[in-house]
Amino acid sequence: GQQEGPRNQLLLCAQNTLSSIQLNRLTYPGFGSNPVPPCKVNRWDSGGAVLVEEQERLWLLAAHQTYRSAPMLWSWLDEAPPQMLHTPFAQPDLALEQVVVVGSNDVQRGETAELTVIMSNPGLRRMAPEQGELAIELHAPGLHDDPITEVYRQPVPRSWQSRQRRNESIQMSFPANLPVGIYLANARLLNMAATDMERNNQVALDGVISVRSRRNPFARLSLGGVVRRVDDESLQLIHFVHLERRHGRQALWVFGANSTGGESFNVVSYDGPIGATSMETPWGMVSLDLSQEEPIAAPDGFSGAINSIDQGQYAPFSGIYEGEGPQSEQVLLALAATGHVTGFLNRDGTTVGVNLQFRDSTYRVESAENQTAFDALELSWNEEHDAALLVLIDDEGRRFTLQREEEPVAPYETCRNGLQCQAYAGDREMQCYQAVGQNFGVCSPRSCAEEPTRCGELGRCLVEPDLCAPTCDTAESCPLGMSCTHERVCVDCQTYPSLCVAPDAGPPADVGLMSDAASLDRDVVPVDAGLSSVDASLIDSGPPSPSPGSGCSCSDANGIGLWWALPLVLLRRRRLC
Repeated sequence: GQQEGPRNQLLLCAQNTLSSIQLNRLTYPGFGSNPVPPCKVNRWDSGGAVLVEEQERLWLLAAHQTYRSAPMLWSWLDEAPPQMLHTPFAQPDLALEQVVVVGSNDVQRGETAELTVIMSNPGLRRMAPEQGELAIELHAPGLHDDPITEVYRQPVPRSWQSRQRRNESIQMSFPANLPVGIYLANARLLNMAATDMERNNQVALDGVISVRSRRNPFARLSLGGVVRRVDDESLQLIHFVHLERRHGRQALWVFGANSTGGESFNVVSYDGPIGATSMETPWGMVSLDLSQEEPIAAPDGFSGAINSIDQGQYAPFSGIYEGEGPQSEQVLLALAATGHVTGFLNRDGTTVGVNLQFRDSTYRVESAENQTAFDALELSWNEEHDAALLVLIDDEGRRFTLQREEEPVAPYETCRNGLQCQAYAGDREMQCYQAVGQNFGVCSPRSCAEEPTRCGELGRCLVEPDLCAPTCDTAESCPLGMSCTHERVCVDCQTYPSLCVAPDAGPPADVGLMSDAASLDRDVVPVDAGLSSVDASLIDSGPPSPSPGSGCSCSDANGIGLWWALPLVLLRRRRLC
């Protein structure tokens, strides 16, 4: 067992397997490793020998320092590091020791990232006839059956000296169609020929690489909480979710619940300028100012903290998710880049808190024992719509998708979903008006029939569907899938075909010939000027403005379309004669 064993003895661990061998240290499985090693280094074993069996001999390499690692012996001596590690191995071999990402491990697909691969030549000389290659492979456990994607390959340099160590800097390109997710990387030596040993020919990246399709839809995401003891059996817990949006606004969600049930609440300040903010809750005033060393002013008796956690392996998925749960309850969850999920379900006026943690590059997490609203959460990326999804799964296996709030936009600019439009200036009446089958739409106010000015200068009220549509001059100024109508507004003609039909320029259907003749009779023109007058007033002036209630379109109207009036003029002249 861990931290067991006598202090005056060193325990013999004869069956462990080294995880990696480097020129300056080595590592081996310890307590908590999976699979569990047959034996493990224990407490009080520090300083004990690390012996490696090779060619029927035992070689002294290192001295134990932790449960999982040991520095080479030269680091304990006051001298320059000798090449002790590989000296006993007579076979020629190139060894991979370490691969690290230079800079951030959060990258966008289609971009490049710099890696440093540490390699060594432990043999006396390099004798392999083949040059060999260094390859970098990516795989995402739990994503799309975990396919292996090779993103880099280059020949291994031949100019190696005996027992030489090198840092190879490489530029690795990520395919533009690489699925969004959390990836493990592996460096591998290939085609090294039979004369090279097959050991030490691969090494895994320390950590993960997060591949995203675009930047996160927020400037900063912060989570926190405070607690106050009520009595010996119960606590009052208040959780915070703070979101700083890129357009200079902020949102603050505050929700609380008693640890033993009973009283609960949730309040939100959906929109406000960046800076200090306060909110009144049933348990007291909560103030937040992230520019201060003490960012939280909690109600009396509460203590806690709030932290900004924007960096982490779950960065491609982090953000605010909203939707409906298994019982049509309102659900709001915040997923931090570290994989921490916090939020609440609002069911029949009762706030049910949620606090879970994704771990170890997984895309699924089981709910807590006292969480009755759902059994698990799953993360996924919808490639078709280029959007992150957080899915609630209930005990019957039903799935309830929560949408992520995307980067906020201005009214009548492109948006991905209604939640994104709602994020604009905190206006909960905004909607994303999208064409059928399209991923992008326009952000516009939902209702305008009772308030025509609500659409602003960039929009126009369409009374029948009761929405604001963006104005346009040409179809190119409309979102994909929408048309610029005769009224110069962007409309999805598949959804609202009647709005895309241009009204006729002719007379109303119930007006007969006599009415037309009577109107002409009131305006008698001289014989010599009659035809020219018709030409000037009806033909030369161009097509008239459309008017409702017609039976044909004037979208292609010209002078030919007005010849119907000429016989009426000539008939009137004959009567006068």
